[in-house]
Amino acid sequence: MKIKTTVLVIVALQFAAGFSSAQLAIDEAAVDAIFSAYDRTDGPGCAVGILSEGELVYARGYGMANLEHDIPLTSTSVLRIGSTSKQFTAACAVLAEQQGALSLDADVHEYLPELPNYGSPITVRHLLNHTSGIRDYLGLMTLAGHGDDDFYTDEDAFAMIARQEGLNFPPGSRHLYSNSGYFLISVIIQRTTGKTLAEFGEEFIFRPLGMTNTHFHDDSQRVVKQRADGHTAGEDGSWRISNTTLEMCGDGGVFTSVEDMMLWDSNFYEPRVGGPELIADLKTRGRLNDGTELNYALGLTMNDYRGLRRVSHGGAFVGFRADAIRFPDQQLSVIVFANIDRIRPTRLALQVADLVLKDAFDAASQTTPASSPKQSAPSPSYEFVELAAEQLEGFASRYIDQASGTLVTITSDGSTLNMSIDAESVLFRPTSELEFGSTSTTETLRFEPAQLAGFWNAVAVTPTNTLVLGPYLPWDDSMMSLEDYVGDYYSAELDTTWTFSIEGGQLTFSSPLARSASLRPLALDLFESPAGIISFTRDDFQSVHSYQLNAGRVLGLKFERRE
Repeated sequence: MKIKTTVLVIVALQFAAGFSSAQLAIDEAAVDAIFSAYDRTDGPGCAVGILSEGELVYARGYGMANLEHDIPLTSTSVLRIGSTSKQFTAACAVLAEQQGALSLDADVHEYLPELPNYGSPITVRHLLNHTSGIRDYLGLMTLAGHGDDDFYTDEDAFAMIARQEGLNFPPGSRHLYSNSGYFLISVIIQRTTGKTLAEFGEEFIFRPLGMTNTHFHDDSQRVVKQRADGHTAGEDGSWRISNTTLEMCGDGGVFTSVEDMMLWDSNFYEPRVGGPELIADLKTRGRLNDGTELNYALGLTMNDYRGLRRVSHGGAFVGFRADAIRFPDQQLSVIVFANIDRIRPTRLALQVADLVLKDAFDAASQTTPASSPKQSAPSPSYEFVELAAEQLEGFASRYIDQASGTLVTITSDGSTLNMSIDAESVLFRPTSELEFGSTSTTETLRFEPAQLAGFWNAVAVTPTNTLVLGPYLPWDDSMMSLEDYVGDYYSAELDTTWTFSIEGGQLTFSSPLARSASLRPLALDLFESPAGIISFTRDDFQSVHSYQLNAGRVLGLKFERRE
């Protein structure tokens, strides 16, 4: 089933990459070829839109919206767009600030006093920029045994967040994607405006823009006209419906269509909602405490693609995938909304962009050819000192990043340290007895005494990441006993118990997440599990008494051993 709006569309665009005026030809057959795998009547697929200067100039549906009733996908089909929703939640927060209901720079405790005091202020803007350090509530719920197809309430999700005794990191020190921030924005909107996020979005965004098929889905039993079902493939290859009854909507609960998205896209060029101030705020990139500018703004990612500026945000939840990519200088956008979880909408959308913006990309490559010299790294401003060769040699060892399981090797030549990760390496010189600065970049390295006598922990800070490194002692069965770890461990933050035992010569654990799963030893007291990296801690008598779990968007979760 296909929806054809045009055979060939010619639109005039103003290209920033060397064009004063150019013709953009959309070749239907070439676009069809990109989506040919989904052009079927016996499976789900995706709806695609190409927008130029705020107008929908090409729209097609590939595959089926509903397999039970043989309903095809079209540009008016309504799909859940996952985290692509975040730009709408951010827009609601900015509009609420414009109305005087809240401040993006206020401490969240002003609106959410139930949250623990973590010692440093967390602002509303931290929530929007993913720099708050608050753990991801979806990850927490999964670790506590609740899947995406389970039902739990907004109150349950908020209670889980409020129960967390620690953060992933100090507010503003790092950027780590967390759905908790945007869920909490929905709570703040309701408390400060007296309207639910769904009511606020309908009144101040969707209705004014005429987005009649768009809403924040905060009622799982709501009847939705032209709704497409999400899908996943079963073990035998058959299609299975993959939806959710969860009603949290701030982080990923917008339902919309390609045609409605056109109306939102046009608001970025001629703002009928929020004025130019809203658009400027949404595109303002976040900054870390040290001044580092992020690619993430308010619900939007700001970066370049093949020399052209790109504004985008993807989404993925249950059986839906989405991406909306805008090239603002060319005033061209590509939207791909899918109702199948085994699809890569970003790659498909960029293939469309490669096709229709070929001349602009070619011009950009001529302006900044690939063969041009690589831009030099920023000059470091450190004052280096000299340390004894034997002192430097003491830092040389193998380390492991406990959050990801990445192995890091640090070596010394007597005057510098070389940190190697995979095939890349960075050279460091000392700036004090325990601190080092890169000789060619802005990266830093700091050492702290490890719990294991004679060894060091290290913290490596890069412009995009922070690695917390512990000493890596390869597992040795003759020196270490799995019996040390056997027992029950309770997490007050999850309110759940995980049990460790030995089965078939392997350390295993059972939890609400998994009935029985094996752990792979990485080092002394360090294991890789299906849940994440588990790091056990010993007391002064070398008895294991607790562990920390690092699981992607949930870091430093504590479990205490129960007698």
